[in-house]
Amino acid sequence: MYPIPFRSAASVFVSYLLVRAAPITALVFYFSNWQYTLIAAGLLSTIVLIYALRNNHHFTLHEEALIVTNIAKIGRKSWQFPYCQIENIRYQLSSEADPRQWLQIQTKDTVICFRCDWLHRQDPPEDEDDHHEQPEGELFELLEDEDFYKGSIEQLLDLLRNQKIDLQPF
Repeated sequence: MYPIPFRSAASVFVSYLLVRAAPITALVFYFSNWQYTLIAAGLLSTIVLIYALRNNHHFTLHEEALIVTNIAKIGRKSWQFPYCQIENIRYQLSSEADPRQWLQIQTKDTVICFRCDWLHRQDPPEDEDDHHEQPEGELFELLEDEDFYKGSIEQLLDLLRNQKIDLQPF
């Protein structure tokens, strides 16, 4: 059963950041020429990739500890939190008002906060299963047998709760 990995969906995070940086590139293009725009786009893409590599994390549950590592291959940083030393974990789940998700792990010595937007939220159960009349009906049919609980932040929190760790919302 162990280890249980929770992997980052970094491509979603990087795509989101690139879309957020696109207006800056458009602004450079508006006030200058295409050469400067290419330089600005390359510089912004590099900054986005470095930021994403440093701020996305993998969570792995082992029998005795929770291990958190950033996704960067070069300069990978790792934190190990034995369950017996974790005093509590505070969490914030995404909502329509604030899409960010956080896990704050508090031990006897430290308090470290990890952003975990890449962990998807479990979809609420639907009342009706008839999606055939909607244009995206085929997509729902393909995803019908998928287990969205696996790999979600809810599964991570449930497994931590099973380890007798105090979980509190922000």
